[in-house]
Amino acid sequence: MRKYIGILILFFIFNVIQAQSWGSIISTITTTGQGQVLVASTVDKQGVHVLYKDGSYMKYGLLSSTGTVIRSGINVVSSAGSFYSMAALDGKIFLAYQSSNNLSVARSTDGGASWNTNYISRALSGSAMLSLTSAIDSRGFHVAWSDNASSYKTYYARVDLSDGTNWYDYKDVTDVSGETGTNPSIALSSNKVHIAYTSGASAATKTRDFTISTNSWESTPETVPYYPYYIYDQKIVAMGNNLHAIYRGYISGYGGTTRKLMHFVRDINSTSWSSSGTFIDYWDQYQDAPQLLKTLDNKLHLFYGKPGDNGGCQHLIFDGSTWSTNQAPSSFGDLNSTTFSAVGNDLFYTSLYSVDFSIKYSQYDAAPIAAQNSLASVVNVSGENYPKITWSLNPEPDVYPNSSGYEVWRRDDNTGSGNWSQWVLKGTVSGSTSIYIDYQIPGAGFGPKHHEYKVRAQDIASNLGNYSSVVAIKSGTNIQKHGVDFRKANPEQFSLNQNYPNPFNPTTMIDYEVPEESYVTITVFDHLGKEVASLVNQVHTGGFYSASFDAGSLASGVYYYRINAGKFSETKKMILMK
Repeated sequence: MRKYIGILILFFIFNVIQAQSWGSIISTITTTGQGQVLVASTVDKQGVHVLYKDGSYMKYGLLSSTGTVIRSGINVVSSAGSFYSMAALDGKIFLAYQSSNNLSVARSTDGGASWNTNYISRALSGSAMLSLTSAIDSRGFHVAWSDNASSYKTYYARVDLSDGTNWYDYKDVTDVSGETGTNPSIALSSNKVHIAYTSGASAATKTRDFTISTNSWESTPETVPYYPYYIYDQKIVAMGNNLHAIYRGYISGYGGTTRKLMHFVRDINSTSWSSSGTFIDYWDQYQDAPQLLKTLDNKLHLFYGKPGDNGGCQHLIFDGSTWSTNQAPSSFGDLNSTTFSAVGNDLFYTSLYSVDFSIKYSQYDAAPIAAQNSLASVVNVSGENYPKITWSLNPEPDVYPNSSGYEVWRRDDNTGSGNWSQWVLKGTVSGSTSIYIDYQIPGAGFGPKHHEYKVRAQDIASNLGNYSSVVAIKSGTNIQKHGVDFRKANPEQFSLNQNYPNPFNPTTMIDYEVPEESYVTITVFDHLGKEVASLVNQVHTGGFYSASFDAGSLASGVYYYRINAGKFSETKKMILMK
């Protein structure tokens, strides 16, 4: 029997893996005719944003996750320039572009319906731009470019997402004596901005890091090891604790020129690259630059053209140890006028076909990411307190429009003795909603009854993500207990309560109170003062909250947890006993 169960499990796993593949190619936006080019694409929860040349304008379009055209043909900027790069986050779309001898940024905050084409601008150091790229996160819109000043130079600057009056952290990344560079790439990690470029001095790929917390750059660039190649271009991606670099180089001779793709890895905080890399592929004809993306399931996705093989387009996946075989359908063709974008665990293909002049679309659909930043607090409705569960909206465009985008699950311990019920699905809300109020639990805030909640996302194809972290709240106490009137639903002062249970193994809950809107962090440290977990790191409105701490990967011992909220800070001790 065990043998057959094992076979069934393997069959199930195989089919789950096989189910994750590229969907059908769909025709979407039709352009006016010959000579039109797809320039850029990016994706957020609103959909897939595309920028394409059509006549004398760069035009904007928005596609849903199913390929439906939401918006198209919106004139953004002149198509007279040669370089454009676009990125989007939470409904804000940024476009960096060359405008005469300037680097300019356009911005839309309404899903591309209207644009501020003069959000911010700066003069180039040289007379002509040579390359341009961008990236985006909560810290800003990051731009790297090169121009022909002093041969070739590469630069970096950041634009605030809401205030377009200043450029921040401007740097000539190639300001080391005798250094030049072009074809930049940007990677973002938690405390660093990483820039890669092709060095004109050595024909090698080099990287240089900016550390945000210290506002400082590496003193000298790092060289990615290379063989007797001349490096065309490179892409870098920060994933987990590592920085990955892919470069495309060539070596002449033997009757022709051979192009080779190489992969190198280093630690995010390292100051040098490993001397050994991984050979990926080679070919003998020129193709467009490779594209490198990451998904939040800790996978790298490499796209490149290889003439005569599967129509030209290659899609390889790196799972942390090995590269896969090609995953792209032969119908993708080559990479000419083709872009790929990623959000969550999903990938998106867009390409402007020269046969019918339409933009083609396909999705590589995976399960949504786990709901992030879940919190439990108290809300007062008509004089009664109820649990309020909140989380951050998922970034995938196939979760946001789903009418059943989130499931909310609950289990109960009505005596506080650790005798928990089974998890039960209590309700679903739309993918554009990040709040669930549990009207089945009155008297929330304090009391002998314990309730735990977890949330998971569901996309329109019914793929389910992993559960969020568990959050908890108590109930069953009269609203006047301890002299606090919980009908106000806001405490009168900041407070950090003792964790429960304590000692614990391996999970425990931490209740805390926030009287007014504040940026709150709760961090766990070991007895040496080393940070081992970050439980909370976001803005709270006034209310009663709980955070869950899972110490399953930690050793028994004494740990400390600290809250910082506005000017308030407090630390308490807890004991993990396995």
